[in-house]
Amino acid sequence: MKPIQNKIIKITDEYIKRNYKEYCAVCESLKDKRQIQQDEFASTKGKNYINQLAIVIPESLDNLLQSKLEDDEWRYFKSKQGVEWYANRFKEFSPITRHD
Repeated sequence: MKPIQNKIIKITDEYIKRNYKEYCAVCESLKDKRQIQQDEFASTKGKNYINQLAIVIPESLDNLLQSKLEDDEWRYFKSKQGVEWYANRFKEFSPITRHD
């Protein structure tokens, strides 16, 4: 695991401890979205589009990450590789069902 990934994990854990109620509300909302999925590509029942959103980051977590990450770390987090890693590491922030 990359040092930046460890740093992001620590920041996310800090967010969860500080904002537990918000975290639970976000998780519940995304759980509901995952339950209406039709398939692993995030098509939804009754819709003819694909939800391509990889992660949902609450504003308070986004602000915490931005304040604690250096510019190059922030760029990694927002990169395709960083988003994919985060979505697999913190599946609860993904609106689609993720499999290991």
